[in-house]
Amino acid sequence: MTVRAAVAAVIVLAAAPAAAQESREQLEAAIRTTVARINGGGVPFGTGADSQVMIRALTVTDEQLLAAAEENRIDKHLGAESNAAGSTSLVVKGGIPGIIAFAVENGAVAQEQSGTTITLKGTPVGIIRALADKGYVDTRVADDRVVGLLQRFAFGASFDTSRGLAEGSDPQFTGADEQLSSITARVSLVDQRDPARAALNAEWNDLALSAGVAVASASKSFVGAVAGGSDPAFTAWLASAQAALTQADPAQRETVLREQLIALRAAPLAAETRQSALGARAAYDALLAGRRAILDRAATGLQIVLDYTNERPAQGPELNNVRVVGSLGGLLDLTGNVSSTFYQGSLPAGVGKRWRDVRAAVQLDLPIGRAETIGRYVLTFAYKLEYFPDDIVGPVGVVLAGSKGSMSLGQVKLTMPIKGSAARIPLSITFGDKSEVDKQKVVRGNIGFSYDLDAVFARFKP
Repeated sequence: MTVRAAVAAVIVLAAAPAAAQESREQLEAAIRTTVARINGGGVPFGTGADSQVMIRALTVTDEQLLAAAEENRIDKHLGAESNAAGSTSLVVKGGIPGIIAFAVENGAVAQEQSGTTITLKGTPVGIIRALADKGYVDTRVADDRVVGLLQRFAFGASFDTSRGLAEGSDPQFTGADEQLSSITARVSLVDQRDPARAALNAEWNDLALSAGVAVASASKSFVGAVAGGSDPAFTAWLASAQAALTQADPAQRETVLREQLIALRAAPLAAETRQSALGARAAYDALLAGRRAILDRAATGLQIVLDYTNERPAQGPELNNVRVVGSLGGLLDLTGNVSSTFYQGSLPAGVGKRWRDVRAAVQLDLPIGRAETIGRYVLTFAYKLEYFPDDIVGPVGVVLAGSKGSMSLGQVKLTMPIKGSAARIPLSITFGDKSEVDKQKVVRGNIGFSYDLDAVFARFKP
């Protein structure tokens, strides 16, 4: 079995914990998938296509391994850069989207300018391979060294939707050049935290060949226990379920299937049938434990990223920022940023140096929960210090007298997942001794929304 095939097998032969609440949630997701297939004219309901739904109804649930891996990751920065209007972050994270990510953020952090920023980030190679109808594994795992190198490069573009509109108009995205607030280019120098990286191929391969094969064998045993009328109670239930689903209106099939699975749990099944289902559950649990061990090792790695951002304020000169991002994972996730900003083009009137500022920031992330259970929540504490060697040019394009010196900001943020999806909602409160514009204290509330296509591809197109 090749590495790619092994990883794909692990995705398909996945598992989740056996807690009752989780089982109900995952079973309902499986029911929706089964009904969508039947309503779409796919294979009719039966032991061949739906043995896993039946096993889950009796004992277990499942979750796609690499989908959960992506949803559990907290190392990616999906939103706008820290100085963008509406950004919910003080610190930039080191992870790079393998395909593309989308974020919308509202409010203001370090500047008086408030607005709504839409950010797109992605990896060109991943996008091209995804558009070529490649699945998640094929977009991330490549034997070609050139492709592997190109996967280290990513881009980002942010748009301020409050720009280029008539006064009093509601913010809206037009895609016009004047709404483009920043462009980012990023290269990953070291990334030991990607669960699909080549260094982990052997471990995923071993897991697929051991626990994955055991799951397949256990599932086959269940089908064998109920096939050919060997369990009359199961045979009678299956005939009843098939008839009920065939006769049901497509809009009512979810309800009908749930009712039939409840009837399966109450049916007087043979001991061998129930025992085979328990064996499948034990195999799922072993697969889950192996997956968690790999993900825990992946989460403790080091990341070092170099990025360049061209900042385009609504007024005033364009800025170039060069940043080094370093992060180290573990029980807590620690990230640090060091960057410097320079004026682009001709120096503004009243400015004597091209060097505008130096920025340093640190962030501590405390992950709470996992994607397979309540979802991956993240509680964040961040601190950022900026130093301006001279008075700077403000948002209105004039030199701000007295802005020379330092400015510090602190932040508390909670990132909440939307269960069962690749979406997240960051909520942050930022406070500081002053803003770039004046010497007044800063207190800002921010809310955002991000969507990571890596997790979508891992779940629906492995």
